[in-house]
Order: sequence, then structure tokens, then C-alpha cells
Amino acid sequence: MRRIAVRQVVLFTAAVVVVAAFAAGLWLLSGTGAQADPGTVVGIDVDTTQNYKDNLGTIQECVTKDADATLDVDVYVNEIPSGKSLTDFSYLLVFDQSDLEVTGQEHVTMLLSAAGAGVPIDGSEPIPPTDTVSPHGVSVSEWTNVEEGPIKGVLGRYTLHLKAGASGLANLSLQVVDLSGPLGAIVPTEVRSATIAITGTECPTPTATPSPTPSPTPTPSPSPTPSPTPSPTPTPVSTRTLSMPTRGWYNFVWTGSNSPVATALDCIAGRYSIAYLWSTSVAPAQWLRYVPGQPGLSTTFSTVNQYDALWVLTTADAVTCSMPVASFPATATPTPTPTPSPTPTPTA
Repeated sequence: MRRIAVRQVVLFTAAVVVVAAFAAGLWLLSGTGAQADPGTVVGIDVDTTQNYKDNLGTIQECVTKDADATLDVDVYVNEIPSGKSLTDFSYLLVFDQSDLEVTGQEHVTMLLSAAGAGVPIDGSEPIPPTDTVSPHGVSVSEWTNVEEGPIKGVLGRYTLHLKAGASGLANLSLQVVDLSGPLGAIVPTEVRSATIAITGTECPTPTATPSPTPSPTPTPSPSPTPSPTPSPTPTPVSTRTLSMPTRGWYNFVWTGSNSPVATALDCIAGRYSIAYLWSTSVAPAQWLRYVPGQPGLSTTFSTVNQYDALWVLTTADAVTCSMPVASFPATATPTPTPTPSPTPTPTA
């Protein structure tokens, strides 16, 4: 979610690339037949020593810290393979919000390692001044000079604060990872998580999976009389809160299940005037718009799929939205949304 100030309207078209790339990554990683790149791992390193935009030190996936401590962690890629290049990346940083909060982020890293690289367009969710609700959405793009493989390094560095009452193990993981460039998506063979052990708790020790011992063939026994199936208890739905402090353009990812657009934007009803969604389900691919209260020609889409990226123009200050976080993937199959060219502009 990133606000575009009036004096920065010229960046609107470029920022579209960030939104489309996020959606494209979800499409590529959700069953479209994309093949993994051998050797490419994206993970979380809790030891940032010797980690740079174009270098990695020894990867460490668990560290012991006191409650109320602050530490930095890196999201890294161990290899952009030869023949591929990197221009943008996006992912959801999932953290144990009962013990952790995100207090800082830095993405001017790997996308600046190429000679002549410009300033990345950072469409990540802001941290004003902390992000206490998991997941934290990240989306960054820089098209001036691409990072040609083979290369490795840091994608993003995050400052985390362990809450005063933290105990046990605090877990960190990544979801919906997308790395891509002009030569196609870079699909990791593995996405690795990390753990912070609060003092008094030991880091988990990886254990080898034992070989199974053959079991003797069981003797059939009479089937018991089935008991009535109890009614399922509804599972509580996780939520995340988005903050839009001043009126203007914002982009964010819908994390609920596939829904009518009016339902998805009900949390800001009456405080926005128009929403846009880039669609390739029509020919030619184009921006679709939704104008609340104006069906027909004014509105050209009615459904938002899980992890679709939206541009919304708010009409009030201090707007907040409590958004559901559905399980991934959603019950319904998301509509694929591949990356558009860098210059489409919504038409009101």
C-alpha cells in the first residue's frame, strides 16, 4: 500500500509495473506450469553479517534473543541463474504477531547492484511506525538497469522487535514469492523460513527422517458403528489492518477469498471514488474500473480474486481498512493476471 502524492503523479505509470508484477507472480506460482529454476532458494537469514546487495555470508535460520530485543533479518536469494535477470520482486513476510512486530524495512539493496541502476519503486506496505499485523506485503521494482544472472544477494532487510512478553519460538516465513524480469519469472526451488528463540528456549534441531519399518499386515476387525458427525466449529478468520492517512491514490493486495468488489471494498465504503484492476481476461488487456453506485458503463468489473492488486482513490483522510486474510490458495481458482507492459495508464 503506497500513497502517490500529487507532485508524484508522474510515477503512477511506473508504479503500475509493481502492482502487475505482484499479480503476475501469484499467477505463475499458482499452478500454471511454471518450472522451478535449479538451485534458486529464497529464504530468511537471521544473521546479516557479510550480507550485501551482491553477496551472502553464512546463512543462519535460528538465533537466540532476549524478549524486548531488536534485531535485523534479511530476505535473500542465493542465485539468480545464468540466462535470467531480476527487475522486480514481491512476497508476503509472515511473522508471529503475538511475539514480533516489524519496525523498519530497507529495499535499496540487490536492485541497485547493476551499474547505472536507478532508484527502485517501492510499493511495499508502509510501517507507520510499526507493522503489528501479519503478513507484511513487499513489492519492489527497478527497470533502469536489470540485474543479470548469475548473481546472489539481499532482497530486503527488516528490523524486528520482540515484544516484552515474548516467549518460546517466534517464527518467520515467506508466502507468494515472485522474482521476475524481462526474460521471465525466476521460480525458486525452495522457500526457507527462520526462527527466533527467546532466551530460555533452544533453537529447534533439524532431525533426519528415519527409514520406515515394515509393519505386519493387520488382521481385519469388525468396523465400529459410526457415531453422528458433530457440526464443525467455524474457524476464526485472521484480519490485517491497512492505514491510509491522507486522501489520494493507494495500491494494496486483496487477501480475502474471491469476492464481489463491493464486498472487498466495504471497509472503505463512502470514502473512495473509484478503483482500478489490470485485467487480461478481456482483449486487448486493459484497466477495468469500479465506480461505487454507478453500474453499467461506469463500472467494468465486479469480482476481486484473492491476491489481486487494486488501485483505489480515497476521498477522506485517516481511512483504515480491516481486511480478512484467507488461507492460500483461495477456495476458488484465481484468474491469472500476467505482467502488462510498463506503460498502461487507467482511463477514468
